[in-house]
Amino acid sequence: GMSSASTTAEMDVRASGLLDRFTVNERIWLFTATVAAFAGLGVDYVLPAEGLASPFRVPFVAMLVAVYVAELAVVHIEYGRHAHSFSMSEFALVLGLFFAAPDDLIMATIIGNAAVLAFHRRQPLMKLVFNVAQFTLQAVLALLIFRVYAGLGDPLSPLSWAGAALAVLSALLASDVLINTVIRIAGSLITVREQAEAFGVTVLAALLNTALALVAVVVLWLLPAAGFLAVIPPVALFMAYRAYMRARIQQNRTRMLYEATKQLHGTPRLELALAAAATSMRAMLNAERAQIVIAEADGEDLSLTSSGPGDELVVMRPAVDGEVDVMWRGAVDAGCAIRFDNQNALAAPLMSPEGTVLGAVIVRNRLGDIAGFDDSDLATAITFSAQIASTISNNRLMKSLADANALARERESLIRAKDDFLASVSHELRTPLTSVLGLSQELASVQNDISVEERSELMGVIAEQSGELSNLVDDLLVSARSDIGTLYMSNEPVELTAEIDRVLRDVATPSEIVVDADDVFAWCDPLRLRQIVRNLVSNAHRYGGDQVSIQITERGGEAHVRVIDNGSGVPEELTATIFEPYGRAHEPGSQPASIGLGLHVASRLAERMGGDLSYLRDDDRTVFELALRLAEQPLSQQRLIETAV
Repeated sequence: GMSSASTTAEMDVRASGLLDRFTVNERIWLFTATVAAFAGLGVDYVLPAEGLASPFRVPFVAMLVAVYVAELAVVHIEYGRHAHSFSMSEFALVLGLFFAAPDDLIMATIIGNAAVLAFHRRQPLMKLVFNVAQFTLQAVLALLIFRVYAGLGDPLSPLSWAGAALAVLSALLASDVLINTVIRIAGSLITVREQAEAFGVTVLAALLNTALALVAVVVLWLLPAAGFLAVIPPVALFMAYRAYMRARIQQNRTRMLYEATKQLHGTPRLELALAAAATSMRAMLNAERAQIVIAEADGEDLSLTSSGPGDELVVMRPAVDGEVDVMWRGAVDAGCAIRFDNQNALAAPLMSPEGTVLGAVIVRNRLGDIAGFDDSDLATAITFSAQIASTISNNRLMKSLADANALARERESLIRAKDDFLASVSHELRTPLTSVLGLSQELASVQNDISVEERSELMGVIAEQSGELSNLVDDLLVSARSDIGTLYMSNEPVELTAEIDRVLRDVATPSEIVVDADDVFAWCDPLRLRQIVRNLVSNAHRYGGDQVSIQITERGGEAHVRVIDNGSGVPEELTATIFEPYGRAHEPGSQPASIGLGLHVASRLAERMGGDLSYLRDDDRTVFELALRLAEQPLSQQRLIETAV
């Protein structure tokens, strides 16, 4: 037993490996060829047999018309991405078993079914060949089983009726096995519940068709003139089939539409909502692909969300030129859902409640045996498209509200910044202006007897306060010109030590500033360099420690100026904003002549000179480091004059 099981398993593995060498289409063609071969063997066996000794013989043309009309009267059962079809073909088959020659029945089955599948259902070649092969095999199997029972007694006996029913059910079972097999070969999965449901409905329909056909057989056999009465019950039964299946499909679509709408409106992010909507639309219409085209606000750019074929999913990617233009614009221009491409595709516009064009939904290629999209498909597409359009409109409205709120908050922030700035400027300008005005009035008063020493001291204070005012105005002008793009630089080779010495001579320092300098030339604007250093030194005096130093070095192919103090530095939560305008680590007005622009101006000037200004903490010291491009040492002006002489 173990050996036999092992051998069987090895054979299965070898067979699986052999099949893996073929593509899916090649496997289906191979299976179709096998079905056709068995059908051919059956035809070769059945054709020599004679038909029943019936009162009359149905000619081939009449049998062909019967098969053709019966196969046109088809009802589809949709499950998953597939459609199982049953028709009134059992009625034609039973009539052929009793009244037609076997060769006429088989040829009528082949030609009649091929015509319906090719011209009415427009099936592709592979599916058409498979269906014709399996219809032929059904006819052969039905003939074989019926001949066994019919040969045992009277053709109108219950035994023959049972043989006809068994022949129909056997053919139906063979068809179900063949169809499910080819679906699995194609890589699709059908649940047992789906198979059982579809087979149960088709068995019931086949038995009803067979019963009506047997009634027609008895009537035609005994009273051929009353044969037209036998046509009325099958027509009524077919209408009942159609009404039942339409109601069933509509019920399923209503349920799917409810679930899809619930999921659509319950998904907050637009891209996820569109992906779910495309997948739901594809499932509702049993299509190969569903696409949602969104027209952006400018009306030019299109984004595409697509589901299918297979598991392929694309979410809001830019649409390629010509990819969907004709279809989505056709739906928008028509103002309603339309079908195109020989009813194999449909498109529905997406319109906002205000009538704005948002895009379109495009569905392509109906799956299964059903040919094209019908009016009920259009109605479903229109209904769900309205829900998609509502979701897009709501998302854009929420985005607009969020943008408006952000702008309002930004406006409020700017107003607060403006108010703080005006208050700070007013305070910082008023302090030195008050000193200058008061001391000037004191000096101008003829009633005061001021000594020369006191007058000199007062003049020095006025000069110092006037210098502070000048620095404040410079910072304001640089910031404003930088913002509007009118700040011009005049970069040249500059000796850093000399320029920094000029700054230190003009800055009133509460303590001595230690300068550790190498002979370094940098490419910069000397006036703006002095403004940067002045602001850094002033910042160190106001907010740093009591020890301030400056280092000038050449490192990494750059010139570096470091202003260092032993203060506590900038709080960590403020380090990201110290170079922003009006960004300070202290309250406004806590230090004189400070409006929060110094570091911002220094940073912008460094950038305009091709350099960089950074902040860091190094061994409990606060460091502001200016990096500039190195420059070649130029000839001095004196050397140039001597050379000219």
